[in-house]
Amino acid sequence: MIELREYIECFFPLTDTEWCEFSALFKPVFYKKGTIIYDFPEKKKGLCFIIEGLLRSYKLTDTGRDYTLTFYCLNSEDIENRMLLNLCMLEDFSPQQKQPSELIFEVLVDSRLICINKQELEKLYDSSIRWQKFARVIAENAYCSTQHRTISLLTKNAQERLEEIEEYFPALFGKSVLLDHIASYIGITRQSLNRLRRRVNK
Repeated sequence: MIELREYIECFFPLTDTEWCEFSALFKPVFYKKGTIIYDFPEKKKGLCFIIEGLLRSYKLTDTGRDYTLTFYCLNSEDIENRMLLNLCMLEDFSPQQKQPSELIFEVLVDSRLICINKQELEKLYDSSIRWQKFARVIAENAYCSTQHRTISLLTKNAQERLEEIEEYFPALFGKSVLLDHIASYIGITRQSLNRLRRRVNK
């Protein structure tokens, strides 16, 4: 938990009182590799922070194909170029459209998280302007992450996107993550990813 606090404070400074108030509302959970945490038809809502492990979010199409949106892990060794959203998973209804999120969250390796339900989270936000600012930081991170991903897909070639993910998520290639997941994040097929990696290794 100390490592998590240090990570959060890179984006949002906390007093000891605020940290105690914040952490007391979260419940520790453990998920085995392969677990689906949030499947959108179940309409579960809440906020989770990753203490240890690796997860991904993805969208499943009607044809059974899935597209990886992003990966989540706590990597305190490389926090300068990362976002708070990289260890924060939020499943919520759209406040405008009142629709459940269509994202599914999958545990890629055994993982430990701390989670809070939507009701307790709203009480925290309502308790002070400081916590409303914290919610804004998360929202701003979500916007920046989406914008960066969109620009990367539009302006960079496959090799540049591969180099980017190797730098940004170095743990992916050392934890037996399926290449299909990495390829779908980059926006190419697994076969193309294999060819790119062989070319880079040469």
